[in-house]
Amino acid sequence: MFIGIIQEIRAKNTLDKLSVLNAPKALVVREG
Repeated sequence: MFIGIIQEIRAKNTLDKLSVLNAPKALVVREG
């Protein structure tokens, strides 16, 4: 249970980081 919770938190954090990194690129592609 505890390990599963840690994995979920890590997965959410990585998704947040990826979305933050991809957001500027998506904006540039749309404007370009």
